[in-house]
Amino acid sequence: MMAAPSQRIVYFDFDSYAIKDEYKGLIDGHARALAANRGKRVVVEGHTDERGGREYNLALGQKRAEAVVRSLEL
Repeated sequence: MMAAPSQRIVYFDFDSYAIKDEYKGLIDGHARALAANRGKRVVVEGHTDERGGREYNLALGQKRAEAVVRSLEL
């Protein structure tokens, strides 16, 4: 079984949910580890800072999490 990379945080630019190139290798490593162990489950959470309204930040956090999940699936 392949070990997942030890780094687990993907940082985003302000007001963005686009995955930066510097994190694509990290996500690919996690995707390979998950593919090698199909029974493994993970939780992906999207976070924001204190700037912006509650609804906006909830939506942005959701979009960030979904972007990482889509990249893992690819």
